[in-house]
Amino acid sequence: HCGSCGASCRQILSHLELDSSGKVVEGAAVCQVRGDVPTCVPQKCESGYYPFPHENPVSCVKLESPACQVCADDADCRVYSDVCGSLPGDFGRHCLQSCDEKSPYPNCSGLVGVRSCCPEGYLCQIYEGGKRCLPKGSSCSCDAEKAGMTRNCVVSSATGVCQGRQTCEKIDATTFAWSDCSTQGLTQELCDGYAFHFLNNMAHPAAELVSVGYEERCSAL
Repeated sequence: HCGSCGASCRQILSHLELDSSGKVVEGAAVCQVRGDVPTCVPQKCESGYYPFPHENPVSCVKLESPACQVCADDADCRVYSDVCGSLPGDFGRHCLQSCDEKSPYPNCSGLVGVRSCCPEGYLCQIYEGGKRCLPKGSSCSCDAEKAGMTRNCVVSSATGVCQGRQTCEKIDATTFAWSDCSTQGLTQELCDGYAFHFLNNMAHPAAELVSVGYEERCSAL
């Protein structure tokens, strides 16, 4: 019971790891008191999901690669295994997904020179001592070779921070550019912006952080 009679974290939290019979595995979720508030905390998520945010998780969030997303620091890349780095010839910094065998992404082999668990158009390479998914050509810039490719992005508003997507588009015969960040058809909300920077807004219990209605808010951006 977490906070009220009959409140089971195994039932409150979604996408917890299941056993072969379809039941939530032992230790997948626990109840912790954070700032005097009983909070359901995920510890084991099903494949393709991970406890988010890493330091004080409140939900199992779908793994969406931030590869080549514009960033200022590692926290902008959301997934704890990923980093914000600079590639030769690129303006600014971009997120680089981990392809290490210990990465939370499914099917990461850790093999260098192959796609492994990287998005399409990326190869697992060594970058500053770690195994990262680098775009072919080692550049996140939108060009003729990347036309039609997409990358994740984020949109901030008064209602929260939502995950969106950009597409590499052909502007004219010689010009290519990433489109504006669109949230249409995407429903991932990054916990009012607090969890996005790996901070926990303890004024909100888990039930509010994983709130209903974010689809409408994100789609309206």
